[in-house]
Amino acid sequence: MTKDKPKEQEENLSIDTVAITENIKEPSIWVNFFLKIIYLVFLNFIVPFLGFVTLLQLLFSLGSKKPNENLIFFSKKLSIYVYQIINFITYSSDERPWPFNAFPESTD
Repeated sequence: MTKDKPKEQEENLSIDTVAITENIKEPSIWVNFFLKIIYLVFLNFIVPFLGFVTLLQLLFSLGSKKPNENLIFFSKKLSIYVYQIINFITYSSDERPWPFNAFPESTD
């Protein structure tokens, strides 16, 4: 009876190579993969840009003792966009971010 368990475990761990081969040949999977890579690279440009926006807000705060409302509005939209990108590249959402869909609107 102990010899039957390894066979059952092997059956449970078997890999369906036919399904994997079919999935590899599926163009939509590769398009999605490359889009995720592009968004990941784009995200690496957005993060330093957020640092620049933060620095600008600091300068506005030093000059007028309050942050710039236009930058606040833009920052909110940009943070929603970054959230959409992260959801897309981590497979949490199938919805592609801008430019495939509209740029996000601020909730406020």
